[in-house]
Order: sequence, then structure tokens, then C-alpha cells
Amino acid sequence: MLRTSWTLSWFITIAIFGRFLVLGGVGLQEGHDALRNFETDLDSSMKWLLSHDNNNNDNPADFVLLQHIAHGHLIMARRMLSFGDNSLLVPAESVLKLSVSYFERAHVAHKTIQSQYNEFARQAPWITRQWGDALNYLNRTVEATSIFRHMVDLGYWKSTICRPTNVGANLSTISAGTYFIDEPSLRLESPSFVVLERKFSNRTFLNLIKHELSINGNWKNIANGLTSPNDWLQLPLIINNQPTSQCDGNSSTICEFLLSSDIRFSIFGQTKFSVMTSPNTTIRPHAGPTNERLRVHCTIANPNPNISHIFVGTESRQWHEGSCFAFDESCEHSVQIGAIESPRVVLIVDIVNPYIL
Repeated sequence: MLRTSWTLSWFITIAIFGRFLVLGGVGLQEGHDALRNFETDLDSSMKWLLSHDNNNNDNPADFVLLQHIAHGHLIMARRMLSFGDNSLLVPAESVLKLSVSYFERAHVAHKTIQSQYNEFARQAPWITRQWGDALNYLNRTVEATSIFRHMVDLGYWKSTICRPTNVGANLSTISAGTYFIDEPSLRLESPSFVVLERKFSNRTFLNLIKHELSINGNWKNIANGLTSPNDWLQLPLIINNQPTSQCDGNSSTICEFLLSSDIRFSIFGQTKFSVMTSPNTTIRPHAGPTNERLRVHCTIANPNPNISHIFVGTESRQWHEGSCFAFDESCEHSVQIGAIESPRVVLIVDIVNPYIL
């Protein structure tokens, strides 16, 4: 039965993300129908599982299944938020509440089995992160902080602000309360940061990138529910240490530099252009999944540096053209763009974290 339940768990995961993709790729009415079908699929699948499992309370597949369902609801709600509730018959808040409910059930199931199946104990940070994110989207921040605090008490995280899910999360020598990495220290520890910092201080290099970006039209609008208004453009160049089609065989200035450099790109990260084009854009607080990488921002264009900020933990920075800074992306961070008159353009580079033991 365990194998059957696992198979069902993955079947439902595929169904969840199928509905998610349908909602993102069709008109609004079709999207509403997809949401209704999504709930029907989940209800039928859960009834099937319960009717075929004689040891329901102790089955690890129940925990896995519930977390997939909860996560599917969360992703669906985030996509709905990018549409705006005024255009949807089913409000995102309702889907978020369902997500929280399933995460609560997954948490109970996880507690039941983790003493019997030690490999599942490693899933606790992942469940808690997503559960807390769903609560934060509902503005239930006190509850979210409480469950994050529980993970700190158990020794998974150093703080409620930095929430990596990787197993060696506590092996970082970055002290709790440090979010932006001190540049003098980073220059000593990371040759990759030095390479980026020196290159982007070159005015000729920056001007070449600006010129090439102005004639490139392959940008992707990131509709992930984090941005308001939904106006965050990205152009991926390297993903998980492998060049994308944008850089594979491309002789652009930035691709030639990246692919010929000695930068240690994270195998868990991306290198991409990030552009904010609209005044008063915000990116809501969120945290990356791993502290095995540091996220570097190198500013290509930001004509109004004093009115836009990135916040990481309790600290903030501004983007200054030709300069780079790095932060622990597993810590909660957000963005506030002011009344800009032209786009803020940044190259994001995920490098290997030199402070991991």
C-alpha cells in the first residue's frame, strides 16, 4: 500500500501543477473552471486514498500527500494574486486558507511518523517554510513567526528571518543578524565577488551591456504573486551552473564575460538580469530555499538610487550604478521601488557561499 500511496501522491502533485499551469495559460473563465476542477480532483483523490489505506494514521505517504496538496494550493494562490482578486470568481484568500489547513494536517502527520521514519525529519524545514509563507500571505504574521520560532528552538535555523531548507543549514559561519555580507570580508573569502565587483566598476563594460539590453526582447514577466504591480522582468542567463539558450553560443558582452570568468556559480542558483520598470513597485517579503549560495546584485542602471531599497532582515541597501553587494538569500528580503522615471536594471548572480563549513 505504501508504494501505491506514493504513486498517488505524485499523481496528485502533477495534477496540482497541471491546474496551476492551466490557470496561467488560458483566459479567466477557463481559469475559474480549472480552479473548480482542481478542488474536485483533490477531494476525489483524498477519498480514494483513505478508502484504500487501512493504516492511515501511520502511513508516511499521508504526510507527503498532504504537503503536496498544501503546496499546490499555495502556488495556485500566488498565481491568483498576480492576476488580482478583482478578476477572479474565487478569491486568493480562500485558496490560501485551504493551503494553511492542509499544512496543519501535514504537520500533524509529520509529527506522527518522524520518530518511525527518520528520513522524513529532514522535511520539517520545508513544510514549516511553506506553511509560514501561506500564513504571511494572509497577514497572520504572529502565527507565522510562532511556527518559525519553533524551528529555531529545534535547532534547524539560527533565526526566524533566515529559513534555509538544506540539511546543513546551520553549518554557515555567517553570524545570526548578519544579512548583507561585509564587502572587505567577502573580498578575502570569495574571488568570485572580486571578479564581479571589478568588472562592473568598468564604465565601458556597463555601457556595452546597456546597449545590448536595449535591443533584446526575450524578457519574462515573473507572475509569482510576489510583485505589485505585476511588473518584474527577468532574463535568465545561467541556471544551476548551466548556460541557458540566451547564453549558449551567444557572443554578447555579458555572456562572454560570465562564461569565460572564474566565477564559482552556485549549482542551486541562477544568473539573470532583473528589471523593474514601473514606479512604486514592491516585492513582498520572501526567503530563498538554501544558504549554500550568496546572491550578488550588480547594478547596471538605476538613475534614482535614493528612492529605491532592498531590505534583508533588519538591514537595507540601495542600488548604485557600477557597484555590487551580496546577501544571504535564505533570509527574508523584500524590495520597494520609488517613483522612478526609468528602469532599475540589475544583474543577479548566485555564487557559492564561502562561509559554509
